[in-house]
Formats: sequence, C-alpha cells, structure tokens
Amino acid sequence: AERDKPRLALDLARSAVPAGEAMPPPLATRAAQIELTDGRPQDAYALLLPLLRSNTIERDALITLIDAAISQRDTTTALAAALRYGVADLPRDRLRGLLSFAQAQGRERVLALDAQVTAAQRQADPLLAAELAAALGLQDESRRALARVDQPEALPLNDRLAYAGLALRLGERAGALPILAAVAEDADAPTAVLGELGRLYLDLGRAADGLPLFRRLRTARPGGTVLTAWAELEATAGDPAEVEQWLATGPEVDRQTLQDLYWIGRDRGRARLSMLAVDQISRRFPGTLDPVMQARALLDGGDAAG
Repeated sequence: AERDKPRLALDLARSAVPAGEAMPPPLATRAAQIELTDGRPQDAYALLLPLLRSNTIERDALITLIDAAISQRDTTTALAAALRYGVADLPRDRLRGLLSFAQAQGRERVLALDAQVTAAQRQADPLLAAELAAALGLQDESRRALARVDQPEALPLNDRLAYAGLALRLGERAGALPILAAVAEDADAPTAVLGELGRLYLDLGRAADGLPLFRRLRTARPGGTVLTAWAELEATAGDPAEVEQWLATGPEVDRQTLQDLYWIGRDRGRARLSMLAVDQISRRFPGTLDPVMQARALLDGGDAAG
C-alpha cells in the first residue's frame, strides 16, 4: 500500500546501517518522523534523545522531539528541545502544547518556559501572553492581554477555542459566547464545545438567541451533546412540544439533562414535559429518582388532565 512505502524505505535504510553503529542524524530524523506519524512516539523519542544529548540533532528534528517528549511526559527534554530550536521560532500550536504540558508539571516548569518568551513575542501574540499570565495565576494581566486580541472571531479554529476557553476561565463568559457561536458553525468544532455553548446560552439567559443555531445543528450534527443542548434551549425558549415528542421516543439522555428538563417543564407549566423527564429518569437511572420530584410531576400531570 502507498502508506507503507515510507516504513519499507526506512526498514531498508536501517538494514544498511552496520550493527552496533548509530543511525546517521539525517536518517534518524526521518525515521523519528515516520515513527511519530505511525503512532510510535516512544520510538521517535528513543531515536532523537541521544542526538540531543550528543549535540548532533538536526534542527528539523527538534519539533519531532518536542512532540515525542511530551508524549513521554518528559518536560525536561521537551523544554531543552524548545530552547535549542528557539522559543521565539516555535510554531504556535507547539508552544501552546508545551505550555499546557508545563502547567500539568507545576509552576516551576511554566516559569522556565515563560522566561524564554520575549517581550516582542508577547506584544505580537497577545493570546499567548494571556495564556502565559493565566498559567502563572496572573488573572488581571491575563485579562489585559486577552483584551488586546484583535478580531478573535477571525482567529484559526484552535486559537478561537483557546481564546474562548481562557475567557471562560477568567469569568468573561459573555465575551466567550460570540466566539463559541462562531466556532459552532465550523464543521470541525468539537462536540464538547457545542455542549458548552448551549450551557452558556442557558446560564446567561439568552436561550432565545441560541435556539436558531441549535435548531440548525440538530439537523447538521445530530449527536448526543448537540441534541441535549437543543432540547434544553427549545424547552426554555421555543416549543416544548417538540422536546416532548423527542423525549417520548426514548433517546439516550444523561440524567442531568433529564433533571433540567423536569424543572424547565415546571417553570413553563408543561406537565407532560416534566412527566416524560421523570419517566426517563426512572427507566434509565433506577433508584436515583427524587420521590418529591416524582410526586410533583404526578400531581402536575393530574392537574393538567383535570
């Protein structure tokens, strides 16, 4: 197969290296790239780490080593490779990945990375500056940097997600809403983001604003997260009968959404919606139904029937 040709060529080249001798750096670089692409980061790491230590690693191989070292949770090597490459020259997605990894390893690692980011970089890339400040717990500084991001809705998808995620962490929920709404129109938007967006519309009291978008998404991307977000928005600001009809089909719905729909039904005087939600909880999550909730739903249902 065409996709097997790089590995076949690599195996052939490896066989030409005399036993006991190290693979020449150019060949090791190419081999590591193939290993990483094939899902073997540990093999790429093993190939490139000796070259870094012996100071014979090629510059093109450093990005591969950063990715491989992160996969092996080796912060020291990832940072060393980044410094050798030049933090100012790192592709932004690698720098963000390195920052995320450093955060998981503790404040000292973030400080080590932060020290290598120049003032010029921070000025030219306010989103990066905001992420670094947030990683160090400097929330006011992070907010100021985030406010400098020009036209965040026009950023590449990953940057828009980073912007919105940081805005949410900083409590700037209203600022995150239009960015996530724009992201939701992207076919590559993660489904988890769509669920977060639906929750934002509800929490900010803007269900009516989000409903047209989620009606479209219900058709375009009818997955579980999209459907549950649509259901809560529709029940809150649209036609609860649509949600009742959907619930009556017995869809796979998480318990929290069913409980939310129960309360929305009560708030809107839709006894059938509350009853259907209670019925689904009882069927799908036996033993977890609040008796008071069940009693209220039955009483409301009786009142509606009467």
